Amino acid sequence: MQDTSQSLKDNYQKIKDAKQLVTDANKYLVDAKKELTDNTNSCYSNWESALGNSVFDTTESDVANSSKEAKESAETREFREKVTEESINAMISRLNNIETLLQNMLDLIDSYKYNGKKVKDINSYNTFKNNSGINSNDIVINKNTLETNANNSFKFSSNSLNSIKVDNNNNPDLEHNPKPALYDYLQIKFVNEQSSSTEKDLYEDVKDLNDDDDDTPASDDDELSDNEIGSDSDEKESISKKISNISENITGLFNGIGDVISNPTKARDDLYVLDYAMNMFSYHTYNKEGIYNLALKDEVSGLDNINTVKNLGSKTSSLGCTYAEAWKNEEPTFTDNKTLTNHMINLENNYSFGNEIEYILNGKNNEANKSAVFAKIFMIRYAFDLGPQFSYHWDLNTGSELDSFAGLINTACPFIPAFLVKTVTVLALTAAEAASDLNELKAGMKVKLVKGKDDLKFTFSVDCLTNLVNNTATAESGTGTPASELNSLSYFQYSDYLSIFLFIDLINTNKENEIMTRIGDVIGRNVGVAKGYSNSGDEIFKMSEANTYYCLKTKVQVQPLLLSLPLLQDDKFNKSSSVSWWTWEYSIVRGYN
Repeated sequence: MQDTSQSLKDNYQKIKDAKQLVTDANKYLVDAKKELTDNTNSCYSNWESALGNSVFDTTESDVANSSKEAKESAETREFREKVTEESINAMISRLNNIETLLQNMLDLIDSYKYNGKKVKDINSYNTFKNNSGINSNDIVINKNTLETNANNSFKFSSNSLNSIKVDNNNNPDLEHNPKPALYDYLQIKFVNEQSSSTEKDLYEDVKDLNDDDDDTPASDDDELSDNEIGSDSDEKESISKKISNISENITGLFNGIGDVISNPTKARDDLYVLDYAMNMFSYHTYNKEGIYNLALKDEVSGLDNINTVKNLGSKTSSLGCTYAEAWKNEEPTFTDNKTLTNHMINLENNYSFGNEIEYILNGKNNEANKSAVFAKIFMIRYAFDLGPQFSYHWDLNTGSELDSFAGLINTACPFIPAFLVKTVTVLALTAAEAASDLNELKAGMKVKLVKGKDDLKFTFSVDCLTNLVNNTATAESGTGTPASELNSLSYFQYSDYLSIFLFIDLINTNKENEIMTRIGDVIGRNVGVAKGYSNSGDEIFKMSEANTYYCLKTKVQVQPLLLSLPLLQDDKFNKSSSVSWWTWEYSIVRGYN
């Protein structure tokens, strides 16, 4: 009886837990349905007005006429098609039916009683005996009486089993047909992806596809690694935390500058680390810059034109092969594409090729690291381009067309000052100029750090403004800047900005340790590649566990042989009571770099 009771208890608890899961899932679905209902109708309600209206053009934009579906990614479109109010309702209905079925099963177990006592609560012989419904003194040797007492002693009752009916509408196995459409979609998007993922450590929480979506490939082989070194944590920082971090970084930077001034050797050491990192690790434009610089050595014309740079890989170099092939040169004497130890920097040797310096700077996943770097470069370019844009458009000669346009707007709308129209227009042109600079840097090109009025690619015209509003503006082609000028110090590449960011973080006392730790992470992963490790689970080379040097300390005592002579055994000659004068301490440190 005890086994029966325990078995019923275990099954009861399992059903109860399952019912709680179904109840929780149902609650989440109801909340999701409410969110969907509240937000779906408002998400795109202002689509046409947001994209189609313009203070400069009263005609409806082509963007406004395009369908909403065409603006959505394939994943977003699939989500909107699968996660609908109807599919959520169908899932809720199925879960409600399952919940009812499980409750009926719980009620049935509760109703299974022995003389009014629930069988699942009878866990001992004494409990069973006390609920038998008969006293031993009432037992008499009489057939009829014995039969009556037996019936009373073994009186079991329960609800009807008719309440337990499993059909297509309440089957707890959601894989059972008909399978809910929403459940099928969630299985594909989440469960299957999780079950196929391998164990990852702190520096490899995700390994999702991260293709290089830049549309300016320098060669057909310009692929970047999908491997992540950093975490893909999506934890949101509070505003106060962000402000605190900014404050700490600024404080650390000023402290670092103070250390550099008072101790120049720190700046020297930081420069050594910078040189090591930039020559040992890859970054987003590593191959593109390599091919570009080879063409620059050959003084190829048109290297300030992004359309020319896009096709550099297929052009013939001075070596008689294409620039893409020349960049793959494995000869030991060709060091441009190799580490300081003369190993190729490529997909085969670098665990996260094309992402390493960005990881060292930011410590997150590939996409987040590059987004942060791109944003910094954009803001720097915006600041440098703002002056030339204002200088150009506030000039009476070069800015006359904008003056006329601002005057027309002011005449049509007197409450809008002409200077405000000019300011807003210049800010928009500066943003376009900075975006164009960033695209060129991502293509491996060199961009002038401080531009003059004649270097601007975006200047005001009605056509240019219309294109900006319609998001179809393109930069003017290059002006034929000679290779000798592009090689000057006034032109920066993407890697030059990375060097500046890295040096600033190295001299920042609050960030230096983070940078050094991440450099160690990258070294460890690349060593793992060289050793043939899988770089997952326990098969990871960790710098924290690597021996980089050893220190040997010893104490040596050499007793002089003359002390053993009989003549010197006299106390006034015997100096053996003090051993310090014939004891030597020795230490040595040896390592590698």
